[in-house]
Amino acid sequence: MSSWPLRHLFLSLLCGLVLSFSPREREADAQSGSCPSPPVTGFRFLVNGSIVGNLHNVAPGATVYALFQIAPGCSVTQMTLVANAGTNGPFNYDTATAQNDVEYKSGFFDPGVVAWMGPVHVPTCSFGIALVKGWVVHRLNPDGSNSYSREGRLIDSGTGGSTNCPPPPSPNQCLAGQSFIPDQLTVGWKPGQSPAEIKDSVKVRVLLNAAAQAGIVGAGPPLALSTGFIYLANLVPGSDLCSAVSLLTGLPAVQFTEPNFTGGGPSQPR
Repeated sequence: MSSWPLRHLFLSLLCGLVLSFSPREREADAQSGSCPSPPVTGFRFLVNGSIVGNLHNVAPGATVYALFQIAPGCSVTQMTLVANAGTNGPFNYDTATAQNDVEYKSGFFDPGVVAWMGPVHVPTCSFGIALVKGWVVHRLNPDGSNSYSREGRLIDSGTGGSTNCPPPPSPNQCLAGQSFIPDQLTVGWKPGQSPAEIKDSVKVRVLLNAAAQAGIVGAGPPLALSTGFIYLANLVPGSDLCSAVSLLTGLPAVQFTEPNFTGGGPSQPR
């Protein structure tokens, strides 16, 4: 199907199809203040317009949405739905050094609230598709210690496809020939628009979700200038800085964003 009818999702949520635990179990979690692992009371997926309970039988080329509820006893939680391409046989989240994430959606969600994210489009060749807690992994450590399962962040996943995918484009192609520190961005916020200054929780959540989608996992202390605050943001190892810059530059609150250039690289006007 070419477009996904939102009314199907909302009707499903209202009917309780997205929830796996009973109201009594959810109430018990809220009263105890505990956060289970995984941090959800239930999840479902919308795959090509049909609701399914897991990602085990997703077909190549499918369009996938995730529907879930963060457990009431948890704090605000980052969730990511990611599709990966296998370039050398069947894809495996625990052994593929280059994770080859071709598309992902990531954001922060409040506890106790039913939420959804997507779409993510599955490759037509060998693929992996996963719902995880936290940030996307671009490359595995040599010992695989940062895989979703080893870190206890994997909620559900599936693999499929029978042909090898072509290698994805190398990251940072727009920066060819320039010197920069990998996985770092300099982000300048317009006056009164940095996350530290904004009091509107909705605006803060928009910025947090954009940061999650860009792969930002931390930032140094802000540097206050007359033109606003500047942060040095750290990204997930192996991030494509070109994509992250493009995403963040589109935010109304951002004055500029650029890689952390070395050796006299280009700089945005302050």
